[in-house]
Amino acid sequence: MRRDMILASTALALWGAGSATAQDRGTALPTGQALTPLAAPGARFAPLVARTGPNPAYIADGAAAIAVSPNGREMLVLTSGFNRYNGPDGKLVLAQSGQYLFRYRIDAKGPTWLQTLTMPNSYSGVAWSPDGTRIVVGGGVDDVVHVFEKGASGTFASVGKPIALGHNKTGNGGRCVAAGGGHRDQPRWHARAGRQLLQ
Repeated sequence: MRRDMILASTALALWGAGSATAQDRGTALPTGQALTPLAAPGARFAPLVARTGPNPAYIADGAAAIAVSPNGREMLVLTSGFNRYNGPDGKLVLAQSGQYLFRYRIDAKGPTWLQTLTMPNSYSGVAWSPDGTRIVVGGGVDDVVHVFEKGASGTFASVGKPIALGHNKTGNGGRCVAAGGGHRDQPRWHARAGRQLLQ
């Protein structure tokens, strides 16, 4: 009897050691595939904590695009989700209810948060200038391009008003040409105004 219990315990231990954990298996999708963000060695999941606005602890939703800097030392994560924050009175807090551009330093130790920039709307378009001193972000339904420039302190700040593109008859009729991969939401050139956003 004792021998049977030892064999059964050993079999269970071996079976448990050989089976994948819930994290390793990922999240099953209706298609039969699985999302496995932690499958790569050293991978980790971290919330996108806003670190800005009236509630800096707010966790943003909808990470939609990633862009690595030309020197490979920084990474941008742009949200394009439903980031709506209601205050204690149940009313929308506009200062916290926009889209976020998270800037991280990346190295062998993993990402380190550097800065959070905000904009009212976005839609997956983000690109660096070749020298890494400017960032452009497509403004989604606002039909604009946001331009951020690196200052002497090393942080980025908005450069004036967003550039209106005019697709919805509010701008100057300009258009953006893709930065490289052919994706139309990665702005590079503001054609009608003759203004190059990334050089």
